[in-house]
Amino acid sequence: MAVLLRRLVSKKKKRYQDTENNFDLDLTCTHVTNRIIAMGIPSENYERFYRNPMTEVQRFLESKHKGKYKLWNLCAERHYEKAHFHGRVEDSFQFYDHEAPKMEIIIPFCKNVHEWLNSDPENVAIIHCKAGKGRTGVMICCYLLYSRFKDNAQESMEFYAVARTLNQKGVTIPSQQRYIRYCDRVLQLPQNKYEQLNSNNVYVLPHPENRSLNITRIKLNPAPNGVGTCELRLYDGDFKIICTHPNVIRFDEQSKEVEWVFDKPLTVNQDVKASIISKKGKPCLNFWFNTEFIDDYNVVIPKIQMDKAYKDCGKNIKYKSNFQAEVYFEK
Repeated sequence: MAVLLRRLVSKKKKRYQDTENNFDLDLTCTHVTNRIIAMGIPSENYERFYRNPMTEVQRFLESKHKGKYKLWNLCAERHYEKAHFHGRVEDSFQFYDHEAPKMEIIIPFCKNVHEWLNSDPENVAIIHCKAGKGRTGVMICCYLLYSRFKDNAQESMEFYAVARTLNQKGVTIPSQQRYIRYCDRVLQLPQNKYEQLNSNNVYVLPHPENRSLNITRIKLNPAPNGVGTCELRLYDGDFKIICTHPNVIRFDEQSKEVEWVFDKPLTVNQDVKASIISKKGKPCLNFWFNTEFIDDYNVVIPKIQMDKAYKDCGKNIKYKSNFQAEVYFEK
């Protein structure tokens, strides 16, 4: 019964099944040499009934890769004792579910994995988030680029989708895809540019100038259908820098847009998240961007590139087909 439940929770992700040794795990080897493994989080207590049981993950790794494995836990919201895996667990590159990682952790993650794999030809890297698909996919796709196994972001995402899923839907959240493309752009630079660290040993993005930008207004055009009252929440890195008063959207066909104009421009730097919250307090849509990669003073993000809203593509129930967000920066 527990095995059937785990298979249901896995949905369209491929599983590792070995009837001879009685293994059935939400786990996939995603690298051509089978040295990178994507999986769901090893779980204890009640979660072991529908996710990978901790004891089974231990048994698998000890029987297949004894002394040669290391885990990367990407879950900012989930932790377990490193002693379960002889201390070989890295948790310095975590971020939250359905979100994009900070740009500053991507290259260090790739470098960390690369050093482990290069230190012994038998070493394997086990990378996981909660379900072992989205966040795991973002970082594996970036590593495929870093290691030169794939030439561009699209190839890496397509490769991961085929390797990890049955329906070729690997990294599907637009902001996560955007950050893989950011990584691709960074890796086009000379290596001494994209691996530089500052005095605090923190990765520095390779832009020659300070990339603080001032946002003057954000517009949704045309207005979402039937959202009613909504508000904009803007986050700069980990900190919420503004929460506007709710903005009432008219429902009639004459309503073309909704706009938030800031009397004082909002200074943002590096990773920025914009979230539109409904009157019920739930996010209607989100999008992440990084100021290092803003090349214009008016950034347009179409519906297909917005988290949550992209699921409405082809349906046009909540958002019209030409729906987009526009972010304006001070010149």
